[in-house]
Amino acid sequence: MRLFDYLDTHYDNSRAPDPDFWAKAQVFQAIYPDKTAYNDKEMRYTMSFLTKCMRQYLIYNELKNNELDSALKLNNALRTREADKAYQKNLSDTYQQLDAQPLRHADFHLQKFQLQLEDYTFHHQKQRSGAHHLQEISDSLTDFYVTELLRQACVMHSHKSVSQKSYNQLFLDVILEKIESGAYPTPPSVFAYFYAYKALTNNTELLDFQLLKKSILDDGHLFPENEIRDLYLLAINFCIRKLNSGARDFGLEALELYKNGLTNGVLLENKTLSRFTYNNVMKLALKNNEFDWTEQFLNDFKKYLPSRERENLYKYNLALFYFQKRDYPKAMLLLQEVTLKDVLYNLDARRVLMRIYYELGEYTVLESFLESFTTFIRRQKELGYHRNNYLNLIKFVKKLLQTNLKSATEKLQLRTEIEQTTELTEKDWLLTLVT
Repeated sequence: MRLFDYLDTHYDNSRAPDPDFWAKAQVFQAIYPDKTAYNDKEMRYTMSFLTKCMRQYLIYNELKNNELDSALKLNNALRTREADKAYQKNLSDTYQQLDAQPLRHADFHLQKFQLQLEDYTFHHQKQRSGAHHLQEISDSLTDFYVTELLRQACVMHSHKSVSQKSYNQLFLDVILEKIESGAYPTPPSVFAYFYAYKALTNNTELLDFQLLKKSILDDGHLFPENEIRDLYLLAINFCIRKLNSGARDFGLEALELYKNGLTNGVLLENKTLSRFTYNNVMKLALKNNEFDWTEQFLNDFKKYLPSRERENLYKYNLALFYFQKRDYPKAMLLLQEVTLKDVLYNLDARRVLMRIYYELGEYTVLESFLESFTTFIRRQKELGYHRNNYLNLIKFVKKLLQTNLKSATEKLQLRTEIEQTTELTEKDWLLTLVT
């Protein structure tokens, strides 16, 4: 207990630990004030015992905060002790509790299956013949498995797009065919992930996106916050890919999804807004020329950013805001004050500096900058489709520097090449330069 109190007193999650407080000899002296000599064996035993107690507490706390899981475990305990009356009362209460809770996600189907299976086991032990609702048990298991399989399929496909890793899911094609043919009556949980997966794997079919969006807006309340947040982000990712391929209307679609998710709070995780969401919302709002809303958003949601990165992220995004307003001195000054560890943020900051150099006519500096930019990209191993987007951008900026823009023929030739390139960041900006 003294060791826990010591840790609790001296640990501060908002800053790096002070090494003076964490030396084992120092801690030992604090928790064993009557002992003059440091005993490493006793210290390790104390640390081990506290760790064991904390693990047991975390398990207990999870059960305490999940009444359904606790009720399922109690059912099992009552059945094995042949406390039939108490078992049946608890079973009935658990069914009512399960039906009364609003969520209808994968865990709901799993808990329903576990409860039905517990019910079957009890009655099968008492009476081997008779109706045991085996079909309902199988249906609940199917709903859980298909929901979770499709959910994982979405996660794996999203990861594949940025890592180039390949994955294989047995039975996925069979399940997709069953849903397509109408042979499987899909609950809302399956419906949402089915159209999310289809939208991710076929971004030319707009109906899939519209059905996914409808599912999010109509059935979002049936999912826990972490899952509905993921569904929002899957839908937004579809919009971003369409936007990157030239479908401008999807920028507004994505922004509307972001605004909706921010308004109802599902895009906040533990009252924290991820740095990626903060940045993406800001960029989309600027693309749609919502400058006043953007500035208000940056200030209002700054407090929700992770505490250790808050100022850094705020200044970085504010720099992008000033850049879009063509206040280049303020943008460059802010970019010089931030340190960007994330690769994609680093790419984006370089993109901004590249445009500033071009807009200001600093062509000699720009040529050198483009070389270092190319080297940086080639050193990154897991950029996915971002690699081609940025390498194509650098290629066309170099061509801009080499092209005689007073020649209508050369401009038309370059414009045609830009228009025909699908994987290209800053395509609209490049086209304005050769119009």
